[in-house]
Amino acid sequence: MNENHIIQKIDNNRWKQAQEFELKFARTAIESDDDWNQWWYEKFNRYSILNKRHFENILEVGCGPHTNIRYILPEITFDKIWLEDPLIQFYITYNLNKSNSFFNYLKTKFKKGKINYLLKTFSELKVKVDLSSSKLEDLPYKDHQMDIIHCYR
Repeated sequence: MNENHIIQKIDNNRWKQAQEFELKFARTAIESDDDWNQWWYEKFNRYSILNKRHFENILEVGCGPHTNIRYILPEITFDKIWLEDPLIQFYITYNLNKSNSFFNYLKTKFKKGKINYLLKTFSELKVKVDLSSSKLEDLPYKDHQMDIIHCYR
């Protein structure tokens, strides 16, 4: 990390309040995909700038239950995806029934069948994915480790 960058730390009470808010939002949006993913997709010209490019490491910070990265994947090839969200434990145990979820997208793209749980799906698909629930200021990645970092809010 460059010594000129200062990473702001959030106190534990504020962090807890934020995560309670995020969990409430996730519970209402998880089945509808109402988290602006389509809006971002359109705003960035369907990510066409990335068309046919290969990336080794892709990180989505604050991936949520569906991730926005699912809109980028049809445009690219990749070696490994890193999904980070403090609520990842909630997402990996939630049974996503909607066909518009990222994990259903992966299942459709790589193998036929219905998705049940995130970890099982990635394992079945042989997609290299690392899941993290780190706080933004504590992300464990090295400088220049990622080819794409995706973070929208």
